[in-house]
Amino acid sequence: MGILSDISSAIAEPLTGVTPEEVEWAYSMGRKYGGVGSAGGEGNKGDAARHISLGYLAALADERRGYADGWSQNLAQLKEYGQQAFRRRNIDSNMDRYNNAIGFELQGMAGDSFEDFESLLDDAMQNTIQVKSVDDMAGKDFRSLKPVYIKEGYLLYKGGGKAGPNK
Repeated sequence: MGILSDISSAIAEPLTGVTPEEVEWAYSMGRKYGGVGSAGGEGNKGDAARHISLGYLAALADERRGYADGWSQNLAQLKEYGQQAFRRRNIDSNMDRYNNAIGFELQGMAGDSFEDFESLLDDAMQNTIQVKSVDDMAGKDFRSLKPVYIKEGYLLYKGGGKAGPNK
């Protein structure tokens, strides 16, 4: 995955307007809320917080850089759809898109204030929803601002890895 990761990193900022330092900040939000590993975990609460933070950054980049309305937000969601391709009933991708959308909403409240965003994120992370399958996502509305994460040990996608532990 090294070369793909390098290519992705090289084009991410010009394409989305999100800097590598901002991405690292989003990863730190994942670690803050219980994620393990450098990115804050997979499928767990840390992953939820990281995706909300990435959604915030995408919405902020659209506003800050004057991109077409929703440009970076759509790219963030498209990335998740791309990762879902060829994987049936991918709970991880659904969860990530849902949490990205919460970040879009929180940017509308916090504007460009990272401090205000972090306060809103902290409030949201006090009221999370734990799911076990993609079916559990049905009827969930991101406008409730309740982050979703996958119960530890449950599959992220059919035949794939399992959700990581929380601290």
